[in-house]
Parts: sequence; C-alpha cells; structure tokens
Amino acid sequence: MTEAVAREHEIELFPSQADLYEWEPPAGTDFGMCGLLSAGTGSGKTTGAAHKAAKEAMAIPPWDPESGEEQPIVAVVASTGKALESSVVPKLRAAMPAGAILKEKKSPEWFWTLHNGAKVIFRTLDGDVDSFTAEV
Repeated sequence: MTEAVAREHEIELFPSQADLYEWEPPAGTDFGMCGLLSAGTGSGKTTGAAHKAAKEAMAIPPWDPESGEEQPIVAVVASTGKALESSVVPKLRAAMPAGAILKEKKSPEWFWTLHNGAKVIFRTLDGDVDSFTAEV
C-alpha cells in the first residue's frame, strides 16, 4: 500500500457533511452503514455520502483470497443509472485516495476492486440495467 493510500484523504466539507463523515454506529452494533439523507438539490448529500463511503471502504482490513473468508463488499446504490454514472460514481472516485482503486469493470456488472481487496459494487433502484446486472 502506498503512503498516498494510507494517508487520510484531505477534504473540505460543509458542517452537515462533516457530521455525516464523522458519524459512527452505536457501540455494540454489527458493522454496517445504511441511511437516508434528505435535503434539497445541490445541498451536498452525494458529496458527503461519497466521502463517508470512501472512508468506510478504506477502513476495511486487507482481504486475502486464500483466507477462505468472503470478499468484503461495499454496495453503492443510486436511484437511477443516470444518477449513478453522472454524479454518484464520479464523486466517490474523487473521494478515494490515489491508488485505492486497483481494478474497474463495467460489464456485465459494474464494480471496483480496492487495494485492500474489497469489492465496491454499483446498483440502481430503478431497474435500469443498461450496464448493470440485475440481482434477484
């Protein structure tokens, strides 16, 4: 892992985005993050969530395929394919430290493989499967 990947990603966030970025689940809960952000257009929901998702993905301990453990998966979901491609993924990519994304594949499913072995999968809620695999 390069020093650039290990170093905390320098960002400037609005106060509400910083609150999201710093939020941690209550003690004693299983790891996982799921939430709903509600605010007006252009308020920074996607940017704040992208930085939080990048932070959490980078915190996943290194995975060894030989370990027998399941590969860690981070699911990134957007309302539509257009939102995913034009806003969510670019903001998440910008939030990731340099060198963090080792591999990107867009077909038949869109995913990244990160330097720590985690797989980031991209999905939509609207059933738009132009370049995505529908999961049942």
